[in-house]
Amino acid sequence: MEVRGRSRRRLLVACGAAAAVSIAAVVGLYLWAASYRPFGEVQGAGPRAGVVRVVEPGGSDRRRAFVVRPGPRGANVQLDVVTRPRWGFTLVGVDSPPASPEGGVGPVAILGRSALPGSVLRLLVHYRAGCRDMSPGTEASTSELRLRYRYLHWFERTQTVELPVSVTVRC
Repeated sequence: MEVRGRSRRRLLVACGAAAAVSIAAVVGLYLWAASYRPFGEVQGAGPRAGVVRVVEPGGSDRRRAFVVRPGPRGANVQLDVVTRPRWGFTLVGVDSPPASPEGGVGPVAILGRSALPGSVLRLLVHYRAGCRDMSPGTEASTSELRLRYRYLHWFERTQTVELPVSVTVRC
């Protein structure tokens, strides 16, 4: 009878250890999948409709500036974003900044996208700019883009990518 009790105890300990290892593996796999960031650096940027001037960098500023005209029409910028696809993903859109586009500049939509060779995604991003609540002679700019994407049917995330240019509105 005592042998049976020891065997049962060993079986319970083995089952408990197996369950703990399985739970740890599932949690680790979930955390690894949730940390997925598919976008790398932005290789290139080009002005499109609505960009009125390109200012080359001078002094300590390392970025070109795409100057856009304030108003309801906005401006488009083409970006070539390097991707690091661990899994397939769906680009949902951009996360607009919390500030109002009437008083600054910010991305509002992705108008077009295409895949280029070498895991590069070409995006045409629409920016809206405005000068409401800004003094004449001032400017506002942005040099980052928050992209919203979905992957593995369960995860939807945003990732901020740094742009090699700044999109600027001058009032």
